[in-house]
Amino acid sequence: MAKITPEIHKKRLPKGFQYPLHYSDLESALGAHARTDFFVSVTFWDSQAKDKEERRRLSEEGRLHVLEIRSDPDSPAVREPRPVRPWHEARNPVVLFVSVFAAPHEVSAGSGLHRDTLRELASEEVSRVVQGGRFASRWRLAVDLLADEECLEGVLETWTGLRQEPERRFRRPLREPLPAGSATEADQGEGTCKA
Repeated sequence: MAKITPEIHKKRLPKGFQYPLHYSDLESALGAHARTDFFVSVTFWDSQAKDKEERRRLSEEGRLHVLEIRSDPDSPAVREPRPVRPWHEARNPVVLFVSVFAAPHEVSAGSGLHRDTLRELASEEVSRVVQGGRFASRWRLAVDLLADEECLEGVLETWTGLRQEPERRFRRPLREPLPAGSATEADQGEGTCKA
């Protein structure tokens, strides 16, 4: 298993909000597939919880940002880090920047969003990056919660040099699929979300 060196920034949340993942979830999702040591800079953002305009926009759209993981070896934050960054003395460090966004507890619970579902999704998508040999190159995973549809929607973007490769878009329903052979199983379909 690869060694992970963390840098964590966490904001305090007002009552009624929660972060959909903890650092331990990220560590297990990211570290399970990595073959090289890496650094991870995690920021737990409170903007969706504290900004009234952002909350209004999100409630109208029914879309909440929940997670973003990105790697860009050419980023100034990686190549020219401040001395306080854990990777400032490392040669050619692999650095993942992770953003976890706060969500209202009632929205998370009402849509069926659970930590284990989001952790599993992140682990699967990071595994795709590792299997494609791109872990130390430029890539981005973004996941949103579509509360009204009770589903997670995401995109995985990768680059080869400056050229962006075809992106992978996906949806993951948050409610358990119906058991095999049930009367409405054919109507639900795997990977579909509530409309």
